[in-house]
Amino acid sequence: MNTPGQTRKTILVVDDDERIRKIVSDVLLRCGFAVLQAADGDVVLGLVRRHQPDLVIMDVKMERVSGLHALTELRAESSDVAVIVMTGSGEEQQVLDAFAAGADDYVTKPVSQAQLVARVKAVLRRLNGGETRDPIVPPEPTVTTYGPLCLNAARHTLTLNDRVVNLTPTETLLLDVLMRSPGHIFAPEDLLERVWGAEYRDAVDVLRTNIYRLRKKLQEEIGLARWIQSRPSAGYFFEADS
Repeated sequence: MNTPGQTRKTILVVDDDERIRKIVSDVLLRCGFAVLQAADGDVVLGLVRRHQPDLVIMDVKMERVSGLHALTELRAESSDVAVIVMTGSGEEQQVLDAFAAGADDYVTKPVSQAQLVARVKAVLRRLNGGETRDPIVPPEPTVTTYGPLCLNAARHTLTLNDRVVNLTPTETLLLDVLMRSPGHIFAPEDLLERVWGAEYRDAVDVLRTNIYRLRKKLQEEIGLARWIQSRPSAGYFFEADS
């Protein structure tokens, strides 16, 4: 639930199954979120433009326009809205395709209410640049710099001189973890736990897909894919170009 003084978060729920939409929406409403609904992926981009929700939860398979296509449209427009996709049980390739297209997380159908709420809260924490576990410890600064690079976690942007890269909440947190410890090699399970949570420690394909997407975006936008390095059988680390 939102505490007094907090802005109520808005979540867009997209599914062509009315029953699933209602179940998900009712759970979110009980948790204090404002909820918008849509029955297909063809209206997602317009609704995000108009209402600017904090999070979109949508099914991958829909009758007219798939959630994957809608997600691709959002990312092509450089939208940094957080996105959780819903997939059928056992559809691992759909999950990887969704992450490759820019999803921040996923849940499987039939949707567990407890898992849904946990995933929503985790993604919203990423949207806010993460949160400290100890309220006595001051929060980490939202701006991380390394040489000419400036990562703004609040705005989900990476800046190099006058060039700006728009990032998703998950891409922002992943890059932030790496940039804060340049040269340190993070084991895959360590990165997965820091960015997605402890239940993802074995989801190496999820990490690999997101690293690939982040490198590709940095290369296309500012030519800096080599700043994210990997060491076989060890993990990933951040290192400046020579």
